[in-house]
Amino acid sequence: MDGAAPAFETAISELVQEIDAPRLRRNRRDVIGRNKRPASRIPLATDEAPPHLPKPKEFPMHKDQVEGAAKDMGGKAKEAVGKMTDNERLEAEGNMDQAEGKVQKGVGDLKEGARDALKK
Repeated sequence: MDGAAPAFETAISELVQEIDAPRLRRNRRDVIGRNKRPASRIPLATDEAPPHLPKPKEFPMHKDQVEGAAKDMGGKAKEAVGKMTDNERLEAEGNMDQAEGKVQKGVGDLKEGARDALKK
């Protein structure tokens, strides 16, 4: 039986090489062919949009608005998990995080309003 195992492994490895050989050659050909072509440039977010496409709208938000919304969503998730597991402490933490997030978002709204007022 000991002699059968190496022969079996050899047969399997030869079979795998036969199956993979065309795919490996094709992949090698694709890589070689890809290197001959000029690399296409990926447009950056700072690039201007082509004339036939509408320009993207900018929605500048203050950092506090984004962080406040994230805390609010995290608090909602905590509250939901607390309700599902009957964990009153986790549910209370979720409510506190929601309140904190709403306050921080409000501060961000005030800062955004002040920034807009100063621009005019």
